Amino acid sequence: MCFWLYGLHLAGAVLFPENNMVGLAPRILLFYDSLISFEARKWGFDSSLRSFYGALHPFEIGLRCF
Repeated sequence: MCFWLYGLHLAGAVLFPENNMVGLAPRILLFYDSLISFEARKWGFDSSLRSFYGALHPFEIGLRCF
């Protein structure tokens, strides 16, 4: 689940690079933030996107999830 959400998060940034500050991308990321918050709480992380991802490499996120 974590890899899937992370991939969608990256896809939103790649598909909508011009809309990072306005438009659709922030709304997409806020939606994913709510999903990731649920997943993060389940695995003992703080419930925010920033604390869940932080500066971790994607593989480290996967290792912490599984």
